[in-house]
Amino acid sequence: MQKDKAGASRELQLLKEKMISSGYRLTNQRIDIAKWALETHEHFSVDDLLFSFRKKGTKLSTATAYRVMQMLLELGFLIEHDFGKGQKFFEHIIGHPHHEHFICDNCGGVSEFSSGKIDEIKKDISKKYNFHITNHSLCFFGTCDKCKK
Repeated sequence: MQKDKAGASRELQLLKEKMISSGYRLTNQRIDIAKWALETHEHFSVDDLLFSFRKKGTKLSTATAYRVMQMLLELGFLIEHDFGKGQKFFEHIIGHPHHEHFICDNCGGVSEFSSGKIDEIKKDISKKYNFHITNHSLCFFGTCDKCKK
């Protein structure tokens, strides 16, 4: 998995401040999990997180991993995706522009894209229905180029 330690350091400081102001205790385990998540620039599952920690010989329970992911979601540092693979995937969003996803039905590959047209549609819908949109998730399922061949 791709890591960005410099960016994650700034994000981690912001997270610590937000944890304190939201009443969360700064435990070493929470910080270690958050640091891993903020350094990971790919979609990841709780299984990926657990595997990484256990590979390093660090004990981490599944329940704790899910609780910390929930905290990071609530604090606005992660978003959760359902790519139709039977498990939830996460990605951190601080400092990253919003994007959409293509999911290959054959190989399960996930690729990202941005489109100004989708942003325009979102604005039009928001105005038409007098609805303030705070976030959205859009996934297109189909067949990637590699699997078409």
